[in-house]
Amino acid sequence: MAKVLNYPSQIQQGEIVQSWHVSQSVEAFSAASQQDYDISVSGSFKVTGSQFIKPDGLLTTGQCQVVTYNPTTGQLFRADTSSIQAASTPGLEVYRTGSSDNNIVPEKFGCNQASANFAVVAGGQCNTASAANVFIGAGINNTASSACSVIGGGSGNFASGVCSFIGGGERNKAGKQGIVVGGVANTASGLCHNIVVGGNDNHAATGLYGVIIGGSTNRACGGAYDFIGMGALNNIKTGTVNATIINGSYNLVNANYGFVGSGQYNSSSCDGAFIGNGFCNINLSTCG
Repeated sequence: MAKVLNYPSQIQQGEIVQSWHVSQSVEAFSAASQQDYDISVSGSFKVTGSQFIKPDGLLTTGQCQVVTYNPTTGQLFRADTSSIQAASTPGLEVYRTGSSDNNIVPEKFGCNQASANFAVVAGGQCNTASAANVFIGAGINNTASSACSVIGGGSGNFASGVCSFIGGGERNKAGKQGIVVGGVANTASGLCHNIVVGGNDNHAATGLYGVIIGGSTNRACGGAYDFIGMGALNNIKTGTVNATIINGSYNLVNANYGFVGSGQYNSSSCDGAFIGNGFCNINLSTCG
């Protein structure tokens, strides 16, 4: 138990001051005796030197108030912990709670919104996290509107499917478990698991497990497991499965297991039809 300073009543005007009247004060303020004292100070208390607190001397019990510091006047204040989260108290925080206690949205910048449980907007401007467990890292005018979706950054991106992901870029859209890594106006929608890596105006839609690596205005809209590597204006028709276009432009696969390697205006139009390269080739043969 901490000791208290004694003898203050014995120190009187005109009386002799004994050594024991002041020795406790020396012990208390110098820690010479290695004994703890309770010291109370009324009025202001100013310290010009450094201040230290032994780490094991701080209590760890959670409290409803905190100590704040004014660097201009040097004054200390106590404040409710809720004031750290209050939008009406500028300058105290970068992040505050959003529409409930379970989400985070920047306070100092951006007009961002996080309106569902465990939704987070880390930065940027005018971003909206409107479903549970979603995350928007940065950028502007991005929207994550379905559970467990993620937008890393960019502008005008829209993650509307469960567990969808958009890394960045502009005006990209991702449906259920769809992935868009970047680019402009790309769409990974359909049933699920469609992927667009980059480029612009590419669509991996309708089916599942469709992949477009890059290029421009390519369409992998088949039934399942379709792939377009690069190029422009290549098209895998709706309902087609296991179709592949590696590169080129204006190439078409509209039958199952069809393949076009590259070139222009080639058409693989029957099941298992193969075109390696060239111009205006049409393969109507079947794998049988």
